Amino acid sequence: MTGILLLGGFLGSGKTTLMLKLAEGLQSQGFSVSLVTNDQGDDLVDTGHASSLGFDTQEITGGCFCCKFPDLLGTLRNIAEVQNPDYVIAEAVGSCTDLNATVIQPLSLFYSDFIHIAGFWALADGFRFGFTGEYAKLELENPISPLEVLVSHQISESAVVLLSKCDLLTPDEQQAAISRIAGLNPQAEIIKCSATTGKGLEKLIEILKREEPVLPKQIVPLDYDVYAEAEAEYGWYNGSWNLKAGGDQDFDPVDAAVTVLSVLQEKLNAVRAEGVFPIAHAKVQVLTENGSLKAGIAGGLLQAPDIMEMPETNFLKIVVNIRASYEPGVLSSAVSESVLPKLLESFPGSSVTEYLEQTLTPSRPEPTYRINK
Repeated sequence: MTGILLLGGFLGSGKTTLMLKLAEGLQSQGFSVSLVTNDQGDDLVDTGHASSLGFDTQEITGGCFCCKFPDLLGTLRNIAEVQNPDYVIAEAVGSCTDLNATVIQPLSLFYSDFIHIAGFWALADGFRFGFTGEYAKLELENPISPLEVLVSHQISESAVVLLSKCDLLTPDEQQAAISRIAGLNPQAEIIKCSATTGKGLEKLIEILKREEPVLPKQIVPLDYDVYAEAEAEYGWYNGSWNLKAGGDQDFDPVDAAVTVLSVLQEKLNAVRAEGVFPIAHAKVQVLTENGSLKAGIAGGLLQAPDIMEMPETNFLKIVVNIRASYEPGVLSSAVSESVLPKLLESFPGSSVTEYLEQTLTPSRPEPTYRINK
């Protein structure tokens, strides 16, 4: 029977990168793996990048797993019937929480005939937990603001919490972060991991292979009014376009990706007084005839764990997903009035074609199921 691993955690905490590394590790041990991505909008960077790497990848768009549960269920059933993999790894939207009550419990109670829960893990962003990181400014232990409630709940509802990006922390920062996470969730099994260096991945695979999965023993209460405020805090932008070179000029795909993110960083990411960056997560995928690369921004840090040199080319497709605490129109303007002009300036004679965009503010979460016991 196919087992599902559900990954939760805040925007930019490293879910997709970890998902891909876990899939690679499982495949190297002879297990078959399918992936499911999730987002509020369409044209997802994560889906495109995972598919370009050869993984069987499905997606749930237009809402979180909890609110799109029938879609998730249909996708999982189709994967089980057609692909019949050993594992499905599914990553939830980073602004989503209450996954134990709205996804894990319903799947366990009502749909165990074709799928079993192999794990539910929450990622705690190590970089943000550092001494100078964003979370140093948040009262996660006594959450008041919608963001504090959201992040605190994500960590407290899972029986396994992964301190991601631990390679970016000093040993003292790692220990302080672990202590803080343990304070939020005393029952959790806390594991240091880094998808970049591979630290902790073998242990995670061993946990996933256990006959008895490590699952939460209780539902953590959540005020849905505050949760709705946290969701609505972040405007969402998904866009794509083609960049075509003029004359004999070719593009360096890495330069194009860095240009997009650098402009977004400069335009949108002024630090707020409380030390929290407006860009929760921005991702860019650059596709050429030679493959795909992906990079992003989270917590004020430009991250490109899998970025690689690619041959220059005269044609690129660029896909951008942005989650930031601005109105969606501001995000659209940042791309059309700053990113695109900078690309054209950086690559003289080039042209932009087939520009598409989707912007939205997430609506109030309305889960299909919510099991309270």
